[in-house]
Amino acid sequence: MEALMGAVQAAIGVAGKILEFSSAASLADLKNAIADLRLQLADIRLQAADLIEENREMARTIKELQSPPSVVARDNCYFTKEGDGPFCVGCHDSKRQMIRLLSVGGEEKQFSDLRYRCPVCKTTVY
Repeated sequence: MEALMGAVQAAIGVAGKILEFSSAASLADLKNAIADLRLQLADIRLQAADLIEENREMARTIKELQSPPSVVARDNCYFTKEGDGPFCVGCHDSKRQMIRLLSVGGEEKQFSDLRYRCPVCKTTVY
């Protein structure tokens, strides 16, 4: 980005020289200044193209990181294809969040078939 800004500044400087030459200099000096300006602008265009491509790659990466992994439904829960889980069906379907279900133990487990509870939406899985 700093290189791009430097190239823009250089192009502005060359454009200023062209204005000076146009009133007082020879045609050869004016042509040289225009050639310098074209080189600076070509450099700016290349650097801008690199930044655009870098921006696209970063946007792709962000999208991949934000999208939840593919899941499969099993036993009223979601699991990743790699077998990680269980995750809350409600949180995933409504908010696209992968919330890990907590195993139920103790008295709750003793008197019911309850297996998991979501710590966010409080959904229970039997």
